[in-house]
Formats: sequence, structure tokens, C-alpha cells
Amino acid sequence: MLRLQGLVDTDNARGAVGQRQEIARRITNAVANTLPVAKLDVRPHATLRHTTRVLDLPKRWITEDDLAEAKREQAGHLARYQALQDRPLTDVERSRCFGRQRWYGGVVARHAVQETEPVLPMEAHILRVGDVAFATNQFELYLDYGIRMKARSKAIQTFVVQLAGPGTYLPSARSVAGGSYGSLPASNHVGAEGGDLLVEETLRAIRELFPEE
Repeated sequence: MLRLQGLVDTDNARGAVGQRQEIARRITNAVANTLPVAKLDVRPHATLRHTTRVLDLPKRWITEDDLAEAKREQAGHLARYQALQDRPLTDVERSRCFGRQRWYGGVVARHAVQETEPVLPMEAHILRVGDVAFATNQFELYLDYGIRMKARSKAIQTFVVQLAGPGTYLPSARSVAGGSYGSLPASNHVGAEGGDLLVEETLRAIRELFPEE
């Protein structure tokens, strides 16, 4: 569609200026279509409330099998990286190997401290503006969690604001069982147990901001 509109000249338009122009056009159209209607229901005295919570989310447990695989992958990528030292720093393969060995190295490091540091403290902000709620978290959520928050929220509309902090993927139990990229131990610090807790604590905070509902 971008190519047909003359915004790009290739079907591989990811990250192109034309792609950004199309995103901007859609946002502009959405605002232009909604604003005339929204003006019919102006509320100058909307309820404004805010609360902050620090949630101690259980970290994903790194098993011995997870550790063994991480060490194996880390060693392989490190060896490959060291073999490419004659290539420039901008070389794609050299950069990839460096990144991957660090990625798997994170699993090894987390295993070493999981007995003494079993939880991940996460700061969450819950905001009420009239009938609307905003809830932040530091993760890139699997879809399940956001849907559960929105479906059970007491607010008419709930905005789940992700990646508000140094986040990783937060996989669902189904994705962990399926072994997808975002559910690998190297891709996340918190698993499905922590995701369930995040949902319940977020909903609890929203309920407290809507006591009259």
C-alpha cells in the first residue's frame, strides 16, 4: 500500500520515511475525525487521581537446562566473535556475535543470583483522568496481559503504557510452552507468574482510583 501511494519505491519499506509519513497521516486523520465529536462532551472538572506502586515481581527461574544451553550458546558466539577481530567494528556478523554472547551471558549472570535476588522491583504508575485509566509497566507485554487488564478494568477505557522503563518481553504461559523467541530465558527476566501478578496488582490499583464505581 505504501508503494501504491507513492510513498516508497520498494515493498520492503520497514523504517522508511514513507512509512512514517503514513503513520502520521493515520494519526492526523484519527484526531481530525474524533475532535469535532469529542467537543460535544467537554468535562472541565474531570476527576484526576494518581498512585505509584512498586511491585515485587517474581523473576523467571533459570533451570539447569537453561543454564547449560546459555553457556553453550555464549561460548559459541564468543569464539566466533573473537575469530572476527580483524573485521571492522561496523561489520554486521561481528556485531551480531558480540550481541548474542552478551544476550546469553545475561542468563548465566541471572542464574548466579536468583537464589539471593528472587524478585524484580518494578515501579508502576496508575492514573485516572475522568472515566479513563492509564497504567504503566516496564515490559513489552504479550497480548494476553493487556487484554486482561482492559477487559476487567473499572474504567470505561484503559490505556496500558508499556516499556516505561528498562523492560524486556513478558511472555504468557502459552508462549513459554511453545518456545517462541520472546519467551526464551534470554529474552525476559519475568515469566508468566510475574505477568499474572502484574495484571492483578494493576487492576487492584485501578479499582482504588474508582471507588464510586
